[in-house]
Amino acid sequence: MKTTTYLRALTTMILAMVILVSSCKKAEEIIEAVSEEEAAEAVENSISSESGGLAQQIEESTAIINSYNESKNDYCGMSFDSAINIANPSETVITYYYNLEWEWVVNCNQSQIPKSVVFSYEMDGGYDAPRMSASDYASQSLELSGLDLSSNYWTYNGSYEREGTCQSKIGEQRTFSSKITFEAIDVQVDKETGRLVSGTASVSINAKTSNGKTFSFDGVITFTGGDTATLKFENEFVIQL
Repeated sequence: MKTTTYLRALTTMILAMVILVSSCKKAEEIIEAVSEEEAAEAVENSISSESGGLAQQIEESTAIINSYNESKNDYCGMSFDSAINIANPSETVITYYYNLEWEWVVNCNQSQIPKSVVFSYEMDGGYDAPRMSASDYASQSLELSGLDLSSNYWTYNGSYEREGTCQSKIGEQRTFSSKITFEAIDVQVDKETGRLVSGTASVSINAKTSNGKTFSFDGVITFTGGDTATLKFENEFVIQL
């Protein structure tokens, strides 16, 4: 009888230990994993003009086009370059500073009428936002077509890649390296404001935490106008442009 009681007690103890170890392992995995919310935050800051992201570079490219005014056809086939620094306005919640190297060329048809402007740039710097900060590098290749006066919109096609080290200020406040890639096809850009107003783009983020945990998310960004967009991973997030 004593032996049976002892075996039951031993079995119970072993099961309890297995459950405890399993629970600890699951908790550890949860702690190590980067959340969708953190991934969405990294994507938002890589795009938002408030943190010196892609949307601001689109605005910058439209300003370059507008600077040619009616004389674009005088620049057919010519290439240009420029180095600029951008920083946040004073007294803003989000701070950023980036160095950019721009190149662009005006494409024309056989009648020497401008059809599009192709831009490429590289930038490096960093930002500090309430929910995340980063030191990163980005490169972009984009084309703005629809230069004729009959349209109120440019059509944006482009690829964008951004990578660096992020420090999350939400959740477990993890540090992780990230690589964000973005691909847009026929997205509409308002000629007056230079803002992205409609269309979709694919986005993916691959990253590694400081303890070696890797993660990836693939999603779609839908531009909804009004300086906002929706980011769809498994869940949906509203992001500010």
